Amino acid sequence: MHAAEIFSPPNKEDDSDNGFRFDKSLQELRDLRSQLHYAADYCETTFLKSEEKRVVVDNTKDYICKAVVTFVDHLGNVSANLNHCISKTNAFSEAELRISSLKQRLLLCEQFAHKLALNRVQWNPNLPRHHRRYLSAPTMAAVEKSNEDSRASVAPSPAKAIAKHHELDTEGVPLFFFTNTQKPSLSKSLSLRSNFDEYDSDSALVPVHDGLSVQSKGSNPTFHFQKRKRSSIFEKAMDSVFAAVVQAPEDHILGVTVAYNKDQNPIKLNLGVGAYRTEEGKPLVLNVVRKAEQLLVNDQSRVKEYLPILGLAEFNKLSAKLILGDDSPAIQENRVATAQCLSGTGSLRVGAEFLAKHYHQLTIYIPLPSWGNHVKVFTMAGLSVKTYRYYDPTTRGLNFQGLLEDLGAAPAGAIVLLHACAHNPTGVDPTLEQWEQIRQLIRSKGLLPFFDSAYQGFASGSLDADAQPVRMFVADGGECLIAQSFAKNMGLYGERVGALSIVCKAADVASRVESQLKLVIRPMYSNPPIHGASIASTILKNNDMYNEWKIELKAMADRIISMRKQLYDALSTRGTPGDWSHIIKQIGMFTFTGLNSDQVVFMTKEYHIYMTSDGRISMAGLSSKTVPHLADAIHAAVTRAC
Repeated sequence: MHAAEIFSPPNKEDDSDNGFRFDKSLQELRDLRSQLHYAADYCETTFLKSEEKRVVVDNTKDYICKAVVTFVDHLGNVSANLNHCISKTNAFSEAELRISSLKQRLLLCEQFAHKLALNRVQWNPNLPRHHRRYLSAPTMAAVEKSNEDSRASVAPSPAKAIAKHHELDTEGVPLFFFTNTQKPSLSKSLSLRSNFDEYDSDSALVPVHDGLSVQSKGSNPTFHFQKRKRSSIFEKAMDSVFAAVVQAPEDHILGVTVAYNKDQNPIKLNLGVGAYRTEEGKPLVLNVVRKAEQLLVNDQSRVKEYLPILGLAEFNKLSAKLILGDDSPAIQENRVATAQCLSGTGSLRVGAEFLAKHYHQLTIYIPLPSWGNHVKVFTMAGLSVKTYRYYDPTTRGLNFQGLLEDLGAAPAGAIVLLHACAHNPTGVDPTLEQWEQIRQLIRSKGLLPFFDSAYQGFASGSLDADAQPVRMFVADGGECLIAQSFAKNMGLYGERVGALSIVCKAADVASRVESQLKLVIRPMYSNPPIHGASIASTILKNNDMYNEWKIELKAMADRIISMRKQLYDALSTRGTPGDWSHIIKQIGMFTFTGLNSDQVVFMTKEYHIYMTSDGRISMAGLSSKTVPHLADAIHAAVTRAC
């Protein structure tokens, strides 16, 4: 049975116009198929004949982009014609199945158009077809002629209705559409003249390398994605299955280091990296870490077998005690489920994946601003990210009232991300009194706190003081999640040592939570690495090493506090406009300077100082030698704007 017979309206006498429109649609599809083959032959022939391949490639990009627009334009018109027929068809059996199949194909065509980043086009079969980005709007004469054709029950020819190209309308056009604007001219093939001569040679272009084709099985057109044998030189040039992958932007934090490394100026200064540096600007390996590592190396009984899914059991117990306290009731009552994870980022991701699968609320509120990776981690895990007010740019301190209002308006059960200490990127922390108000609000609203503890002991120099906010929430018997990182406080950046602890209300609940954490981790990374966790465990379980670590940890924190004081004094000495007291009020590795993006660009260009565009600087990257240089740069940037 022919396609025209299958899809023809059941009563041709009552709806002969539908049959005619449908036949015209089928012819349009056949014509498009012919053009696809013609365009492929043209591009291949031109490429082979050209001595300057690059020019042909650039021209072909522009050619294909315009072709895609026109092709989708045709499909939209065909869709309008066919939908009109289908809506009035009462056919059954095989015809009905084919109609349903055709509807699905038309839907795929619409989805295909959206993937090409084209605007939604409202199709009108009574008007000439055009696309505003590339083709001029129809003239009044063309519209009038189209209306006359429509009244005469003659479907407008897609070829004659398309206007010639005019200068591109750049509004909303994706950047990749801007290639070489010169178009290759089309010579008409004799073998295709019957189908192709009617079409305007500049407008009736069709895509070649998008993989979409129109082929015929018998006389029934079928849409499908086809794989063709790659044999020509042109096709081999486009051979990669990843050819459509676009270049991703640099991470806005790690990209600072990339730019810094390219700078050859000897006075350059990197304040973007979130890692501790010595007074000499060098990375630091703690003495206690080297001792612990040496003990592990000398232990001939150690092997390199896989750890369990949840990691090193001894490390998990010691990590929970470090953040919750030795005398924590939650630990004593076995209400804590802990898993060794890949530093703080991995701990956050495992926790987010667990919540996405087993918690009734999928919305998490994070402070504004927050660590740049938080949004990505939670979004990729399947959570919806919203923000609550945190930083006040006018005072360069905490917007406490805004914080309370936003959390108070959050839906019951929502997850709330809290920085346990040394808020990144602002360095602004609530006071203990403010923490208590936050705790009361969160518990009264039934919100679920998720702590990110990346700087325990690194902020104030005291492990217990920096853990106090977390312990306040655990002491009330409520539930919470805690992501720990040992990157900063032990300097184990590259070892990726971290832990996720979920505090539950009962031991049996914690046991079930632990079992589900295994199911989250197993397909993600199977089990964690052993070396870094063994170093941390060795330090945490040995009293002498533990005390030595606390001394070294406080020395790092004290040096950062000293850098804050030196920078504040240097700016005061220079009489730099503004109040810079926030530098010494903020805490931890980072300071939110209050510098804007223009001032940051100026400092990078003129003083070779690198930082994130929001003005965040790592105090750990400063030294007594580099503070004057930074102060000069800040002074120049601020006074330049005055």
